[in-house]
Amino acid sequence: MGEGSREGAEVVLSACGLQDEALLFHATTVEGAETPAEVVAMAWDLGTAAAAHEAFVSEFEDAVPADDAEAFALRTRMAHEWRHILSVDPSLPPELLPEDWIGTRARKVFQRQFSQWANAATSYYIRLSEEPVVS
Repeated sequence: MGEGSREGAEVVLSACGLQDEALLFHATTVEGAETPAEVVAMAWDLGTAAAAHEAFVSEFEDAVPADDAEAFALRTRMAHEWRHILSVDPSLPPELLPEDWIGTRARKVFQRQFSQWANAATSYYIRLSEEPVVS
């Protein structure tokens, strides 16, 4: 974006009354990176994120709870593991990720299992919460 382009953007923002609501910046290509994929590879550790997704898929994709209590435990543990993944995955748009990105599969596993185990896990939680508390 040249200086003229910035001035043009400022004119448009002012005309719309948005000059105080916008932040303009100028970016340059990262040295040594010619493509968006190369920039991603330099900026993020996708290997760590991919390993976390692989472990998640391995643990939860084929898991079948034996009963409501196990559904509750699996669902709770799966949600905890998913929160960990969110801390290491940069959540980039699909066009910036490898074509066979394991995170896509992991997200589908999470959504399917979380939904599939919901009734059994909730049933167990309700039964558990109705038990008298012994102190």
